[in-house]
Amino acid sequence: MSKLTLSVVAMLGALASAAVAADTVAIQAQVTTFSPEIVFVNPGDTLAFRRMATHLVGPVNGMAPAGAAPMASALGKDYDYKVEKEGIYVYRCTVHWAARMGGVVVAGKPANAKEIVEKYKAAATGLDVQAKFLLDKLLAELPKHGL
Repeated sequence: MSKLTLSVVAMLGALASAAVAADTVAIQAQVTTFSPEIVFVNPGDTLAFRRMATHLVGPVNGMAPAGAAPMASALGKDYDYKVEKEGIYVYRCTVHWAARMGGVVVAGKPANAKEIVEKYKAAATGLDVQAKFLLDKLLAELPKHGL
């Protein structure tokens, strides 16, 4: 085989390996909580929201990486969200947000994770102040993940 053919075969193998390496992380709606509330994933992974009978997933304003597609599901429907960008995402069940039903996704290893969390906390106003409770929990978890 020529060097070009070998290079193409090697690239295709690497792409196939990357596709196989993506994971699906299950997040269950349980009464008025998501379990787990905080997940650490890699870009390319899929979040599988299940048991969503009386719930939905919605974004928390300004609490996602720039350019990331918003998490937005229909009420009562299971939902899959493919994480495309590295960073920190905060989401909520808008129906039960007053009961603090939400969660946080950390994708990849954002170098400035603590700064992002502090920025999100400072921006949390009105009903979005509920996000501060999740973000405080996240701050305690970051060192365990080398962030």
